[in-house]
Amino acid sequence: MNLIEPNSIIETTHRINDAFHAQSKLSSTDRAAAAKFIAARQGLPGSYADAFAGFDHEVAQIRLYTGERIESASARHILGQECCRALRLLDSPAGKAALERADAGLSAALNRSADNKFGRNAGTFCCGKCTIGMWRNVLAGGFDRREERIAMGLKYLKSRRDTKGGWSRFPFWYTVLALAEIDLPEATSELRYARARIERAAIRDDAKDDYARRRTEVAKRSAARI
Repeated sequence: MNLIEPNSIIETTHRINDAFHAQSKLSSTDRAAAAKFIAARQGLPGSYADAFAGFDHEVAQIRLYTGERIESASARHILGQECCRALRLLDSPAGKAALERADAGLSAALNRSADNKFGRNAGTFCCGKCTIGMWRNVLAGGFDRREERIAMGLKYLKSRRDTKGGWSRFPFWYTVLALAEIDLPEATSELRYARARIERAAIRDDAKDDYARRRTEVAKRSAARI
């Protein structure tokens, strides 16, 4: 299976996530090739906290797995978190050393954010979109205090409900994507809060691109929880 998009790190992580969600059986050769491709971007100019750098066109903007466009420092940070997650999913020795170095840099950045405006919340990072990027790395096995980070983060997310079935400052589908992986009553509660939008998307059958297809799949997985 070809997991590598030669001119895009973020698209490569999307392919890896697609394979993971489809429960595809990946050969050790495919895993190693993808891990080497990602690992080669660790610590390059443009990387956030010594994590992974995108190609030139990914420095200013990326598209998340669910299609939302993210810009500037948030794009660089989330790309780093998504690369760490992808390497954890690949579980190949080829990416181990680069992942360890990226973990060290991102962990230091996370510790420095302890006094951020979210109020010393170990489950948040800088803003809503970056917080979800961090959660997704945590859910794959990254960082320490994992249970605490997710529990505290969910409490903060609830406080950001916008009364319209979404959350202020949190990208809707990227957030739902993370919630669908969290096996906690609090996560199910947030999915139920967003039920109307999720259920509308779950019955759609007109996906025009990969992003729309993924949102429908995320909606179906989430709807099964509520």
